[in-house]
Amino acid sequence: MAVSPFDADDVVLAARRELEQQIIVHEMSLIQIRIRLNTLVLIARLPPEVLAEIFAAYICAHGQPEVPIRLSSGPHQPYAWLVITHVCHHWRTVALGTPSLWTEVYLTQPECVQMMLTRSKQVPLSILLPRNPLRQNHRLTLEHALAQLHRIRRLDLSVSFADLEKLDSARLGDPIQLRELVLARLFHMNEKPSGTLLLPIISRLATARLQSLLIYNLPLIAFRELLMPTLTSLSLSNCSPSIDVMCILKVLQTMPKLRLLHLTSVLASSGLLSRDARYTADLPHLEHVTVSDMPPQCAALLSNLCLSSNAAVTLTLDHYIMLEPSSFSSVLSPIASAIDSTMSSTPLQVLSILQGVYSRIELEGWTRDAPQDSEQKPDRKFVVRISTKASFEGAVETFLNGLHLADVKYLKVQSSIITWRELMCFVNLTRLSVIGVKGLTDRIIGLPRALEVVGGGYTLSTMKSEASAYDPKSIMCPHLESLRLENVKFAASPTRIIPDDFLPVLLRALQSRAACGIKLKHLDIARAENFTASTVQQLKGSVEKLHWDEIENVQMPRFREEDTEDEVEMEYDDDDGDSDYQP
Repeated sequence: MAVSPFDADDVVLAARRELEQQIIVHEMSLIQIRIRLNTLVLIARLPPEVLAEIFAAYICAHGQPEVPIRLSSGPHQPYAWLVITHVCHHWRTVALGTPSLWTEVYLTQPECVQMMLTRSKQVPLSILLPRNPLRQNHRLTLEHALAQLHRIRRLDLSVSFADLEKLDSARLGDPIQLRELVLARLFHMNEKPSGTLLLPIISRLATARLQSLLIYNLPLIAFRELLMPTLTSLSLSNCSPSIDVMCILKVLQTMPKLRLLHLTSVLASSGLLSRDARYTADLPHLEHVTVSDMPPQCAALLSNLCLSSNAAVTLTLDHYIMLEPSSFSSVLSPIASAIDSTMSSTPLQVLSILQGVYSRIELEGWTRDAPQDSEQKPDRKFVVRISTKASFEGAVETFLNGLHLADVKYLKVQSSIITWRELMCFVNLTRLSVIGVKGLTDRIIGLPRALEVVGGGYTLSTMKSEASAYDPKSIMCPHLESLRLENVKFAASPTRIIPDDFLPVLLRALQSRAACGIKLKHLDIARAENFTASTVQQLKGSVEKLHWDEIENVQMPRFREEDTEDEVEMEYDDDDGDSDYQP
């Protein structure tokens, strides 16, 4: 019987309840139909364990911040990956049935933390308290998480000293699963620690199985007490007060399994100036050491580390203004010797020198052939960044003189300034076959002058007739085959060439080598300034093969009237390499 809105209220209400119940039944039927429909798609053929692996890969790729959460100031949504649980019933069932997907617990809202702890069951956990979560209840969520300390494998906390005091007084369980411990101090906190607060916390959490320890922006009072023989990774950054180098070395002596060592602004000055057997630390498994600090401390540390041939070194030498040039030279020599000792069985193959603004130099080395593409830098053996006084020109020379360069085959130079003194150390590059140059100006002519064959009393006019008499040991880079010039300014003006321009000096160097029978096989020019098609014809006869990207970038300077006296002409005979430069 039909029911109308004019019927009695109890009749209308009963009819509504019946209709609503029918809607629920039909909606459940539709859900079941959609579930059956989803089972017919191709991805439904994947076994649940394979689908779970795909979910894990997705979480790994999309659930992690681009920078460490302790350094990030922007928002981070750690649980954004949960969207995969709302795609379909099958995906949600697989996700909820895979405890390993729920093990990375960010201490944000208490309900989220409790959900992650429950769904992860008894699988080992990673607990993370980022720098910028909703921290109103972070101590409560931290207590909930630390109640599961027996199954925490990674503990990464950005905390204040008040949080550390809370941890110190808490009744913690046995961290039998803990392998990685990260403690970072919040940047905006200005409290001062009381007593030896931090080390007891580390001692309570650092079990005999701890493998990785990172301390950031926190003091390490009584650092000598830190003994963890199972540690494979140690990172200390911005620890104040600084730690004496001798104390660091004594602690490293107790960590024979160490593979990664990272120290940033933690070393205090000491009386240790060279190797001392009492402090020498033998680290046969060390794969990478990264140190950023004042040069004397870096030199003292490296001089007393026994590194294997597999070790790679990254150094940043700052605070240079505190050193005089002579003192800086005495510091660079032991650093170079320590790095060179790691290349006894695998000699240096590729060398890169970058000199940027504010007298900052970066040197890189590879012990195997590296791609010439500057954007790719795999397996670097060493990286040394040096900040020098503008008046000190011997930094590159001092460092390179401490390295064995006889096996280097490829040299890359990217610089705004290259002096003759710096280039003289390249005389040891006897096997060099490829040079790549980027960013030289028209007045910086040290490189082509260094490549010019002028030894043994020969002149350009007599070299060709007496080519058989030249001594390969008297010239620089006798086995050079290829030269690549990128972003090089060939002349101050495209219409007026003067003797000190890059082009005539380069031409003279190429002609001298061709006259001695060691003509350059390949010259590659890209993105050059004041280099035109006519210039290509001038250079062709001095090399076997010349490649130019055919991009003409002509820049006309503003000349003064007195500059006209410097104008010169360049005469060429033909393309067979016999041309002479005539001012």
